[in-house]
Amino acid sequence: MPTKSTGARGGRWTSDERQFVRNAYPALGPAAIARKLNRSRSGVCALIKRMKESGEIATAKSTAAGAGGDLSAPPADAPDGTQDTLGRLRWVRDLLTRHLYDAEPPQAARLASEYRAVVDEIDRLERQGGGGVDVH
Repeated sequence: MPTKSTGARGGRWTSDERQFVRNAYPALGPAAIARKLNRSRSGVCALIKRMKESGEIATAKSTAAGAGGDLSAPPADAPDGTQDTLGRLRWVRDLLTRHLYDAEPPQAARLASEYRAVVDEIDRLERQGGGGVDVH
């Protein structure tokens, strides 16, 4: 028999909440989803886990492909040794975007300034013709 300390605390997930999680994850992390739904982060994590297990939402491998690539590693260098600077900056921008969603206010302020600097550099390189390729 569940006790107060071991029983469910957040109540049932509504179909609207489940739909929001399905559409928002992984672009929004669990902390940001929890804030938007006024739920606990651990509750959102548990729901995401159950939804992944049931196939209701995609797993990490398929979401990385759908989000435009794997964010765990920067774009690979070309076979000739050139580095895609613009591609790497876009990768950093995407990482910062994901972290901004989960950041607490003090962290968000610091990340926002880094984000702005990266976006400004991407804009500068794109105005120059989008080269952004370094030879190393």
